[in-house]
Amino acid sequence: MLGIAFTFGPWLNVVLGATAVAGALGAALVQAQAIDLGSPPGRLIDIGGRRLHLNCTGQGLPTVVFENGGGAFSIDWALVQPAIARTTRACSYDRARHAWSDPSPTAEMPAAVVRDLHALLGAAGERPPYVLVGHSMGGIYVRIYERRYPGEVAGMVLVDASHEDQLFTLFRGRGVTIGSLTSEQILETLPPGDVRVPVRPAQTGEPFNQLPENLYTLRVELERRLIASDSSQPVPRATVMEAVEGQRAAFAELQQARRDRPTEFSGRPLVALTRGANTPEALRSAHAELAAASAKGRHAVIPNAGHEIQLFQPAAVIEAIEDVLATVRTPGARARP
Repeated sequence: MLGIAFTFGPWLNVVLGATAVAGALGAALVQAQAIDLGSPPGRLIDIGGRRLHLNCTGQGLPTVVFENGGGAFSIDWALVQPAIARTTRACSYDRARHAWSDPSPTAEMPAAVVRDLHALLGAAGERPPYVLVGHSMGGIYVRIYERRYPGEVAGMVLVDASHEDQLFTLFRGRGVTIGSLTSEQILETLPPGDVRVPVRPAQTGEPFNQLPENLYTLRVELERRLIASDSSQPVPRATVMEAVEGQRAAFAELQQARRDRPTEFSGRPLVALTRGANTPEALRSAHAELAAASAKGRHAVIPNAGHEIQLFQPAAVIEAIEDVLATVRTPGARARP
């Protein structure tokens, strides 16, 4: 899923990841999270008055940590995680207010997501270094994680990741990348007042029906409830401002980092996967550039795969992770071409 494109009139049309600006709706979200979803597959870990769902399987190092796309869930890795867990530790989780995880007092934005994930792994006793696997908006999140905690990241796999140079808004009548704006300028793109998140149906069918039937049914219900909680009341303007500025700051940081250090991932392995179906050439080029930031990087376009490559072509994601793991474990090796 590419995420909801929140359109605030003609002012802003930006994919923030599904429901990103709706991250602080107070009592409505708490009520939504209180609905019984059955026992989670993993553990609920306290990170300081809130609990997040973490599902770790397997043993060994380095630990592989999966970061979901916008509005997605830990179960979306069900076709990949078991294969990885056969040879090493593998952890998927649900961000704040997704699935079994408690809501957060702040909007979903990269800085908050990274803080939560770092606190979660620490509280659970999981040990770095990690191989981070990020899908869609999760690709932004894992790259920000690496910038905050570079010593904890041994390698990375980006699965049709969002890219800061491909996220745009209208500013004074022209399209610009969000990261190119200042904090003051991004606020000019917002409408006055609160924002109503549009209601949409939960996604069904391909590729989510590739999950086992019980997980497919669960996923549809998880998304339905997430959408219902987001659209239950208008999003306060202050929350919109917080979310949009948080996204802008992260995109700007990544753009500046690439200008300052185009090979910043240096000797650590990085594999970037791009969907083969309906892919803009600019996104393919952006993914190739990310892979080139590592001397042990590679880029691959996955034929016939849509955005959720981990569901369309899980073998390709498994191969990419195993490639990174092998490179991490063998000094002097590089990712296969």
